[in-house]
Amino acid sequence: MPAQSIGNTLIDIFVEAGIKRIYGVPGDYNLRFLELLESDGRIEFIGTCNELNACYAADGDARISGFAVVTVTYGVGDLGPVRS
Repeated sequence: MPAQSIGNTLIDIFVEAGIKRIYGVPGDYNLRFLELLESDGRIEFIGTCNELNACYAADGDARISGFAVVTVTYGVGDLGPVRS
């Protein structure tokens, strides 16, 4: 059996935790993970205009469902001063 990637392992963990959506901003360093999400099909990726919007969307989702996930690439503006 071939080794499972970190991305596939994360997807399995998120599905087991009940995650239905992942919010974020596509970027250089998370595109492969987003391709895995798309090919897997069990979790929907919801793209946002910036990291702040992704955090707010995930915060709202977590308040309803108890747990949420954000994926962004590192660089200018990443995650900023968001506090819950």
